[in-house]
Amino acid sequence: RRSCASSSPLHLGPWKPARMANPAGLGREMLEAARRGDAVRLGALAAGKRDLDDACDERGQTPLLVACQNGHEAVVRLLVEAGADVNKATTDDGATPLYMACENGSDAVARLLVEAGADV
Repeated sequence: RRSCASSSPLHLGPWKPARMANPAGLGREMLEAARRGDAVRLGALAAGKRDLDDACDERGQTPLLVACQNGHEAVVRLLVEAGADVNKATTDDGATPLYMACENGSDAVARLLVEAGADV
């Protein structure tokens, strides 16, 4: 078995495009970065992505909704500035990002969403 420890960046190059070409894999990565509050990682994953709301789980939770649920203000700001839909509700119970922010006591996140045009 070979290790990739001695591989050059050229040897490793094909791995990233293959993963990035898989929308389901990219969506999972974006959701996990939003859940952890990792704005740097999420920013890299979201760069150039036209519709951030396509990256959702089986319940219809988008990265924005997950970030609101966890009170990650920096991630919410990044996603809003990148064009995420501040009113997109989950498919299972209709929860919106604003509802999740309020339910979890994230006042700063709720204020940011309202300023970005979230329906009140």
